[in-house]
Amino acid sequence: MAGMPEQRIQECLERWQLAVVRRLPSDWSYVAEVRRPDGSPAVLKLPLEPEREVELEAEGLRRWNGNGAVRLYDFDQARAALLEELAEPGSQLWELDEDEGVRIACGLLPRLWRPVEDGHPFDTVLDVASTWGVEARELAESQGEQVLLHRDFHRGNVLAATREHWLVIDPKPIVGEREFDAAWLVGDEVHDARRRLDLVASELDLDRERLRRWGVVRYAAGTQGAAEPGWPGGTGEMRRIAEAIRSA
Repeated sequence: MAGMPEQRIQECLERWQLAVVRRLPSDWSYVAEVRRPDGSPAVLKLPLEPEREVELEAEGLRRWNGNGAVRLYDFDQARAALLEELAEPGSQLWELDEDEGVRIACGLLPRLWRPVEDGHPFDTVLDVASTWGVEARELAESQGEQVLLHRDFHRGNVLAATREHWLVIDPKPIVGEREFDAAWLVGDEVHDARRRLDLVASELDLDRERLRRWGVVRYAAGTQGAAEPGWPGGTGEMRRIAEAIRSA
């Protein structure tokens, strides 16, 4: 378990009286399917190093309270550990036909777009994107209604479940306009960027041009090492997607 937070893992297993069933794939965190004392399944998740992002994930899950997303059972702030609902069987939405999967994703995403109060704990799109260049700054300064966003919403973060057919996982909550959030889905393993842009804008009733521009900005930012969630295709693939969306 090289590089893993072994002491923190053990402390969490003892605190919550968990039995590990199996490790789950993750590049950035220790994630395991576990059983609680009553035999019910759960997921234990700890980042390699404690960080504020985990606190924000816990707060986002707490606010959604299982509505479209996995439930948060408990959060250990001192150890930066989350105990979450297990989505079973856990297959990703990527496994469905592309259009069908995108429509399902578009049905879930608005359920996460909650109003936020003044003084909320989350970072904002204005703060984050304003450092990405002129186009991002212009978009960030002209946003519409501000709501709670998932930020890393793509079909790989939507899993088959039993409580609902599909549940969202792994949020990196931020506050901003809806088009910013949906833009990540626009470039999600897309084969026809124009068709995908039209579909997402139509399904979510969003401003197509702002959605397109955010798509370009978000994927271009990823190629420059900006603070965006990871993407399995790497920077070359993100650059290709950014250019495809720009022309859509």
